[in-house]
Amino acid sequence: NVSLPALFNGKHTERNFFGGIIPTRFESLVLSLFIALVVIAEAVNVHTYPYGTIWKLQKAQLTRFIGDRTGIDACFLIVLTYLFAGRNNMFLWITGWKQSTFYTFHKWIARLTVLVSFVHTITMLLNSIWIGKYESRKKTTWWRLGAVAMVAAGIMFIHSLARLRVYSYEMFLYVHIGLAVLFLAGAWKHTQDMGYGQWTYATAAIWGFDRFMRVPKIAQFGLKTAQATMISDEILVLSMPRGFRIKDPPPGSFGYVYFIK
Repeated sequence: NVSLPALFNGKHTERNFFGGIIPTRFESLVLSLFIALVVIAEAVNVHTYPYGTIWKLQKAQLTRFIGDRTGIDACFLIVLTYLFAGRNNMFLWITGWKQSTFYTFHKWIARLTVLVSFVHTITMLLNSIWIGKYESRKKTTWWRLGAVAMVAAGIMFIHSLARLRVYSYEMFLYVHIGLAVLFLAGAWKHTQDMGYGQWTYATAAIWGFDRFMRVPKIAQFGLKTAQATMISDEILVLSMPRGFRIKDPPPGSFGYVYFIK
């Protein structure tokens, strides 16, 4: 009743009005709890002081406090976003959950990352205007590279919509990777002088490890010639000789196929 069924109406694999797929009941429960946790972390214990010595205006205090908190939270969310997108995600090995579950988590946490970063952008923009530092701040490297990261995130948010993704997946994939590199580089330059650059280093390390591990896995299996049989419009059977393997694949295993031609 919790871990397997669709969220409602018994439908999970059918695409909705937006072209996407609704998460399962278990995935929806985990995501709801996680989003609630992030909202609580953003909202509670934000106080202004009537006699502030650094920011005298209470609206300047409020925007700075919210801006700092959302910026820090975004650093944590970026790590999870990149981790759950990888094929060599360690939580796949620990939990035994199917990879589509982590792809679902990746998509929703990525959306949450963009929204949190957007709140950070707007509040810090208002803070800069209200304390009279907009003109000086907008000329700094950290401001400009932060803007680059936010624009890249906004484009990814839009072009990752299901209809666009399904229409031309290969184009989506390459553009998505390029924007992800641009976003991470911008976030790195934006945060490194503020003491939070280590989160971008951790994210880059996770992403690099995932990419590196794909090479020995492909080399382990090698190039194979397969016999392809069309069973129906949706099912293609590939029969090929077994390659070198360390152990027999357990139930629920999955693989990736690259078609050379």
